[in-house]
Amino acid sequence: MKKKKVVKKEYDYRRTFLVFTIVFSIIIGISTYWIYAYKHKHPYLEDNIINYKIDSYVKTKGNVVYLENIDNKVTDDFVNKQHKIINNNKIIDTDITKTIYKNILSIKISYILYGDLSNYEEILILNYNLKDKKIVNNDNLLEMTNVTYKDIADSLFTDYIKIEDTSSVVIDAITNEKLTGTEFNDNSYKYITRIRENLPDIMSLYIKDNKLYYAVKLKDINKLCYQTNIDVSGKYIDKEIDKL
Repeated sequence: MKKKKVVKKEYDYRRTFLVFTIVFSIIIGISTYWIYAYKHKHPYLEDNIINYKIDSYVKTKGNVVYLENIDNKVTDDFVNKQHKIINNNKIIDTDITKTIYKNILSIKISYILYGDLSNYEEILILNYNLKDKKIVNNDNLLEMTNVTYKDIADSLFTDYIKIEDTSSVVIDAITNEKLTGTEFNDNSYKYITRIRENLPDIMSLYIKDNKLYYAVKLKDINKLCYQTNIDVSGKYIDKEIDKL
């Protein structure tokens, strides 16, 4: 009789354990399903986590900056642009600026290249939104400040294009019209407009120390305004725009 009771107790324990295991497995399965379903209904829960360690995205080997954990097409395009500069020039020096501001990875590579008459600079810039997984354009970056293309064009004209010697004569780069320095300066609106209209194509923006900067070749600004014999082919205008 005692033996039967022991066997029955063991059977009850096993049955209880089996039932508990089944119920527990069901609960785990249902919980896992609902967590999975909720995350896919709200995908931002997965994508919102951005690693702000720059080394998680940028690796430098020699003169080349490689990207990791970023869209392959963007990565390949960026590396190919670097190789094009490096393979076709003699590199004197390289300066790399890299930062992550909010969700934006911003990289600026400045190359000093050997020239027969003088060394010159070439700049390559990438701005990539780590959250949206896409390239950030100039318009997106300028919207983060209180500065417009018109403001930058005004500044460029005043600081680099305006004629100081008003008695000198210049030739309009587009119309070939001859103008005195005074006449040219008096028509500043026309030239500022030209600069403003072309800035999105000839200017690059980048972020450094929580500030927005622009880089544009002086020759690209000159050829919109007047002809010049001064060699500025390798000169960049690299200035702060505004704090972010």
